[in-house]
Amino acid sequence: MQEVSVERLMKEKKIVIYDGECGFCNASVRFILNQKPSDIIRFVSHQSELGTELRNRYHVTEGVDSIIFLAGNQYYVKSKAIFLILEQTNTAWKYLIFFKFIPAIISNFCYDVIARNRHRINDYTCQILTEEEKVYFVG
Repeated sequence: MQEVSVERLMKEKKIVIYDGECGFCNASVRFILNQKPSDIIRFVSHQSELGTELRNRYHVTEGVDSIIFLAGNQYYVKSKAIFLILEQTNTAWKYLIFFKFIPAIISNFCYDVIARNRHRINDYTCQILTEEEKVYFVG
């Protein structure tokens, strides 16, 4: 994991805040890494001090239980965050972004069903990061 100033991170990178205690969420981060994401992406655990600081700086609504994508001065949650993250990948999975045209009420419903069951979907496993992957994590 890299140490970097919060101001520089917010200015230069797009940040994914994920539930670091969730096996499904960790597997999802691993999946994103396998899709050769843009160098502009950085991952931060929701439970970390940096995750808390970033949520506060972006004024993320209290109690948001979702993946959070920070870009520019805005934050995005649920299916919108997923589509924006997919845009940063470099494989065929990127083309799932065409589903962003589905009304948010439907795509967020699907997101919520998965999110409610995420702890049952995949048990937590510790991932060993390669040196190349470590640059994508901060905090």
